[in-house]
Amino acid sequence: MKPLNVTNARKNLYKLMKGTAFSHQPVKITGKSVNAVLVSEEDWDGINETLYLISIPGMRESIRNGMQEPLEDCSTELDWSHVDSSLCICSKERCKKNHQIRT
Repeated sequence: MKPLNVTNARKNLYKLMKGTAFSHQPVKITGKSVNAVLVSEEDWDGINETLYLISIPGMRESIRNGMQEPLEDCSTELDWSHVDSSLCICSKERCKKNHQIRT
């Protein structure tokens, strides 16, 4: 990660934002007393999702086990019958599937 001083970052902010979003490479911005890192929103969301998933006990092992399972042994349909509809982000009682589950 190449450092860039805050003055140059300010002058080229839009270009930096586009470049970071396209390349998925973070940019370290250095100041006199503090530093920061510019990452794309997509990458930031991915980082947060990864941190959340690995914070769930057993999730890391479950993902590793799933990655080792042959594709032909995987299900082709999801079973949503065990999902509590009150956890759906749409908060509608009728919702049983196809919506993100609230955490």
